[in-house]
Amino acid sequence: MTRVTHQMEAKFPLAPFHEDPVKLLLPNKSIEESIMHYREQCQKYRYMEANLEERLVRAEAKRDELTRNLRIVKCLLAYKETIDTSKPLRVDFELNDSLLVKGEITTFDKVNLWLSSAAMVGYGYEEAEALLKARLEDCASSIQDLCKELQVLKAQATTSEVTVARLYNHLLAVNGNGKTKQ
Repeated sequence: MTRVTHQMEAKFPLAPFHEDPVKLLLPNKSIEESIMHYREQCQKYRYMEANLEERLVRAEAKRDELTRNLRIVKCLLAYKETIDTSKPLRVDFELNDSLLVKGEITTFDKVNLWLSSAAMVGYGYEEAEALLKARLEDCASSIQDLCKELQVLKAQATTSEVTVARLYNHLLAVNGNGKTKQ
């Protein structure tokens, strides 16, 4: 993959890389100022990396929830098609990670899905299954994009860290191999 492709995918500026550390120096700036600039740039990359990792964790949790909901809708659909639906189905509803509530399902014509924190909508089983599958595919695509972007971002952070090290080594070479001036 080329640097241009990375930039189009990544949506953030790419870290410069040159074989000659002198070409990495910023115009009208000292070596120390250039080092500070690239350190700041590296910190920005690490900050963006942390944000992307958080988004990835949230997307993976959403994928797990969608998968669980899809499995439940398929079970309800199978129950509706194979069992006498005149009898209620006893189930345990999960209110949160550690709290379950016993309940009964008496009607099997629709399933209610939370679409957001304030909207619950009733769907037929087939429609709900199609909606959950579409959202699961979107979520998987989003996770894949986040992984690619995270990979590019990590490479840019590493490149800027290497740039700082190379400029520091250049500073030592200019100052007489690390000997302090007396």
